[in-house]
Amino acid sequence: MRKKYATLLVLVISLAFFMHVPFPVNATSRTIVVPDDYPTINSAIGNATDGDTIFIRKGTHEGPVNQTILIGRPLSIIGESAESTIINLRPLYNVTWILTQPFYSYSDAIKIKANDVNLLNLTIAISPGGDISASGHRIQIIGNNIKTESSTTGLVVSGSYCNITDNFSSGRVMLTGYSNTVKGNAVCGIVLDHGGWTIIGLNTVKYLIFNRTNHNSIHENIVDNIDSTISPAVRVSNSSHSIFRGNFIDVGIYGVNLAVWGANNTFYHNSFVGESPVSVSSTAYGSYGNVWDNGAQGNFWSNYEGADLNWDGIGDSPYVIDANNVDRYPLMEPWSEDAPQRGLEVFQTILIVIIIAVLVVVGAVLALYFRRKKASS
Repeated sequence: MRKKYATLLVLVISLAFFMHVPFPVNATSRTIVVPDDYPTINSAIGNATDGDTIFIRKGTHEGPVNQTILIGRPLSIIGESAESTIINLRPLYNVTWILTQPFYSYSDAIKIKANDVNLLNLTIAISPGGDISASGHRIQIIGNNIKTESSTTGLVVSGSYCNITDNFSSGRVMLTGYSNTVKGNAVCGIVLDHGGWTIIGLNTVKYLIFNRTNHNSIHENIVDNIDSTISPAVRVSNSSHSIFRGNFIDVGIYGVNLAVWGANNTFYHNSFVGESPVSVSSTAYGSYGNVWDNGAQGNFWSNYEGADLNWDGIGDSPYVIDANNVDRYPLMEPWSEDAPQRGLEVFQTILIVIIIAVLVVVGAVLALYFRRKKASS
């Protein structure tokens, strides 16, 4: 009887084990070449399976007219060269009637509805309008040239752990989600709408907008807002606990706008430059708890008029933004890695020159003294 129960127990444990342990599937990913294997990108996507790579050779490839390219499984779509692998897309123009009023919009040029999709090394020319819309996690869009005819279209990503890097676009990038990376892009603007824990670094843009997003790192971006139709350069609305560090902001009307509950953010090592008054605007609830230095160094403001008598590179008086926002340690020069030491280096150089001059004078006086003493003796 005991042996029977023991055998039964072993069978139950073994069954549970085999039910929970996945076995390797004998499946291999393929590389599909366009146009060698399939003449069009759409046909290649239609014949691909999960994990396949679609390699697109150099040349101009015409996408389907009045259609959206749909990517509904994890694929890598890679161009042979971003400069010469060109995909022309012409999405459908839609008309929606509400009562007697027509509303016009373009369908998406590309719609991604899957995790782990990669778009690399492509020129994607969208005419006359429409977005690249990506919904999924771990999506990578890297090294592409996205040409649009409107700055209000471009790339829309909804997901987490996505990587948007080294792209060029005449449109904007809009993200929703968590733990994303947006780095090294040259685009019209970047918009974070909901989510957080995102890295925005080393981009060149005309504006940055943050709405209902928290705990982000925004560092070393160039924001050229002088000729932008969207002002301010940086807008922070209902967002908090983000760090803005080392950004160069060429201001149009305002450098930073703290809208409703743009609170508890930290700004330091940023450079605010421009001919118009460099300023920060805020609403009634937009200035709560924001910090404008890291405890030792603040930001550079081109309209700061304070002095630096001790030559340490930091203004002797604070830069007052408004009643609730003060940069206690304004920088005397636009920030760079060695900026805090520049004033000290100048002071040290002047001190060395003074010491050398004093030594030369003292030496000359002593030499003249001993010469006269020797002559008198």
